[in-house]
Amino acid sequence: MPLNAIGIGRVWNIKGNAKEAVSSIEMVFNRFNEKGFKVKDDMKIRAYVEAAEAMLDGANKNTTKALDYASKAIAIDEYNSSAYIVKCDALYESDPLNATDPLNNYKKAAELDKTSAKALSKGAFMYYRGRLFEKAICMYNEALKNDPNFAPAYAGRGDANYYANKPNEALADYKKNLELNKGNLTARK
Repeated sequence: MPLNAIGIGRVWNIKGNAKEAVSSIEMVFNRFNEKGFKVKDDMKIRAYVEAAEAMLDGANKNTTKALDYASKAIAIDEYNSSAYIVKCDALYESDPLNATDPLNNYKKAAELDKTSAKALSKGAFMYYRGRLFEKAICMYNEALKNDPNFAPAYAGRGDANYYANKPNEALADYKKNLELNKGNLTARK
């Protein structure tokens, strides 16, 4: 039930109805606080992470709520890499010109889960945005060592290679991304 209500909140947010989105999601957390209602910490963390992600979906991103939910997940378990990843996403969305805080948090997430290709790729993207293409490529390489089938790392590394004036490497990365995303039309854009 909790993740279903959060999913409904995500749909409301994507459709542009922020009030309904927050209401649906807050209903879950109000239920968590009801006397006699028992929820394990891992479910609470997952719900807060999903809620934070929901607040970042759609055109009307609510970075304040996303940061609040991510912080609540971290308060329950300061070693949860997924909570740090979504916190980074919210920090980046709230101030795209300042990559320092998101990058530091992506690095923290990668330290917490040394096998997380997602955390490393998100950190690499911060280097890419800062036009530090060689650093981005190195970090994407680390991500791909951890998970050779993580398609977003190929797409990101392809972009970094392209801007680092390495067209052959970029083309190989784009081809691998498409290969891993067979049937996904958005991967071709």
